[in-house]
Amino acid sequence: RILVHPQDSNTVLVAAEGPLWSSGGERGVYRSNDGGATWRRVLEVDEATGATDLEFHPTDPSVVYAATYERRRTVWSFLAGGPGSGIWKSTDAGATWREVTAGLPTGDDAIEVGKIGIAVTPADPDRVYATVEASDGEQGFFVSTDRGESWTRRNEYISGGTGPHYYQEIEASPTDADRVYQMDVFMRTTTDGGHSFAVLGTGREKHSDNHALWIDPRASEHLLAGTDGGLYESFDNGVSWRHFPNLPIAQLYKVDVSDHLPYYNVLAGAQDLGTLHGPARTLQEEGVRNQDWYVPYGADSYGVAF
Repeated sequence: RILVHPQDSNTVLVAAEGPLWSSGGERGVYRSNDGGATWRRVLEVDEATGATDLEFHPTDPSVVYAATYERRRTVWSFLAGGPGSGIWKSTDAGATWREVTAGLPTGDDAIEVGKIGIAVTPADPDRVYATVEASDGEQGFFVSTDRGESWTRRNEYISGGTGPHYYQEIEASPTDADRVYQMDVFMRTTTDGGHSFAVLGTGREKHSDNHALWIDPRASEHLLAGTDGGLYESFDNGVSWRHFPNLPIAQLYKVDVSDHLPYYNVLAGAQDLGTLHGPARTLQEEGVRNQDWYVPYGADSYGVAF
């Protein structure tokens, strides 16, 4: 997460999760006073804890909120939480920080806190939302009405699917303080400040696995969603979507080629978009066409071979 101070573009904050396969490294919240030329770490918890989210107060950028996440991955296991995870607050534009805990689950021997997402809204500037992964009975959707000083849990819902560590991002409407969107396999939304959540009606026209959302500040029903299947746009608050098919952003894990003559064929295993099979060249005047390619298998078809 990168934040640029709205009144001083030389002041920049970065939430860094740190290296995936090792401890230490560049992990925590970093601050630059010279537009990114130099950096200083302003929030450091421990060698296994980084930062996942940052938000300025919508009308008072001296107030900043941060989420930290204790996380270590090894070949044989994944540690997705611990006492290092929490919510922090700064009142000097990110220069110094203190942890806020009132009403929140805290990492101790009985409760393990994992990934946290934060959202704020200009529609109610002192309100802060947080989705908190934690032990059963402690996790859920939290709200603060006093600039993050104290919190109340309104719902036990957290992102699911392959796990909260894969999602847990939230975005709040800039015009409706009670409307919040949560990234998940199927995007969820609340229209009552977190008391209830429903799947955003996307049907089959939009890919699942949502990871990013932009809300138009001038027309809040205009959304851009980033998913495992690409970029989508809605003008009716998610009732219907259109896909941008001209972006070459597929993620290919493995590729193999055949010994066909005069032109070889290609197999590509794509992340969440199936296996793709088609010719490198053809004898058609039009060259390689969409109809020359087909998808023999769907979903995560990584390993491919002729």
